[in-house]
Amino acid sequence: RGGKGVRRAPVTVVFGRPFTYKETAVLDDDKQDRAAFNMELERRILLACADAGLTLRTADGELDQTTSHPIRTLS
Repeated sequence: RGGKGVRRAPVTVVFGRPFTYKETAVLDDDKQDRAAFNMELERRILLACADAGLTLRTADGELDQTTSHPIRTLS
């Protein structure tokens, strides 16, 4: 039972600029530093996915949602 053979799909791999925990850890509070790192990582993943053509959405338990298509302004 099951499918006939292996189904293949195209895969896109996207690499972004590397960054470290130290770059985002600007406070002396470990809990807030971890949260800042996680938020930056999430932001970078969403932007990389959007650049590759994959729209993602995430919510952190509040009503506020972040999408991979944020409004980009020219500065």
